[in-house]
Amino acid sequence: MLTVVIVIRFSTGPGVEHFGLQWSWSGLATILALLHIFASIKTRSVDEHVGVTIFEMPVLEKRSPGPFLAPYFPGMVKVWRITQNVLQNQFPGEPEQIEWRDEKEVLNELKDGKLPDGKVWPIRVPTGPAREGDRGNGLKWSNDDPFNVQMVISASFYTRYRVKNLFQFLMVVGGDTEKEALERVVKQLRDSGERVLLNELSSRNLALVIEETSKINQSMKDAFDKLTETWGADIVEVGVLMPSPGHEFNMAVREIGQTKARAQQTRITAAAEEYRLTQEGTGRGNANEQEIAGRIRGLTEANKAGIDPVVIIAATAAQDIAKNANYAYFGELGGLGGITDAIAKTLKQGGSNTQKPSPASTTGGESQ
Repeated sequence: MLTVVIVIRFSTGPGVEHFGLQWSWSGLATILALLHIFASIKTRSVDEHVGVTIFEMPVLEKRSPGPFLAPYFPGMVKVWRITQNVLQNQFPGEPEQIEWRDEKEVLNELKDGKLPDGKVWPIRVPTGPAREGDRGNGLKWSNDDPFNVQMVISASFYTRYRVKNLFQFLMVVGGDTEKEALERVVKQLRDSGERVLLNELSSRNLALVIEETSKINQSMKDAFDKLTETWGADIVEVGVLMPSPGHEFNMAVREIGQTKARAQQTRITAAAEEYRLTQEGTGRGNANEQEIAGRIRGLTEANKAGIDPVVIIAATAAQDIAKNANYAYFGELGGLGGITDAIAKTLKQGGSNTQKPSPASTTGGESQ
């Protein structure tokens, strides 16, 4: 371009007239050269890979942020840009993009058999058969375990990767644009991930799929590392999201858990009530036993002190009567002292009758 400017600069000629002004060829060439230079100035941000190719041959990779010069020749010189940030994809799509309804129901609504833009079918994978025998750690497989079954589940997974070498990535993956190259990556990651899911999930029942998620993740990571080892990209993280056996299955398992919890709660409540009643009965028995023992000790000490035990028993009985007695009737009996005397007299009479039968009863016995 500079050569063209120099040649025209020193050439002779009338030039052209435009906008009422006389323009020389050298002036026009200078202006065009300046415009071309401005169009050739590019910049690189801190979070992207930038490279320049001429006729699809790599000639420059801009490794630091800032401006650089890439001659503006459309179709001959091309500037490539791909982010340095971690790229994430979720397969088959984000939750709101997945068409969870039955395929037959959905297909009846579609005219051309294609889902609307932005919608995808779920990835459905059959699990392995139910297991029998030893489960490990002293456990055994049970036919009553709802997770020890073979069924078709919906699975999804995600990948996170970062482009490390721009030109290597473009040459291996291919594509005429950055967008097309990334679309090819997405397709290969999905195909490889679905193959790993089929191999790993079809050899495990649902219980093992859940228990051994970390092993499945590692198998998927190994497969992706092998797939991308020549891409000039690093796999940062991959993972299988929680597989879904379906809403109806989840609700049924939830009901099983709630039923068992309610049964356990009933057993615990009954055991607690039984324990309470037992403890209350034991407590009442111990209290009565202590009360009787105390009264016996009191009567024994009173007898030693020369106090008639009958009087003490009468006083105790009088106190019990006084607690619930009618006040008017209580007064007529002469108060607590009157009641005590009456009870003591009755006890003594009963004792004397028991110890010494009356003559009348004896005579009556003899006459008979």
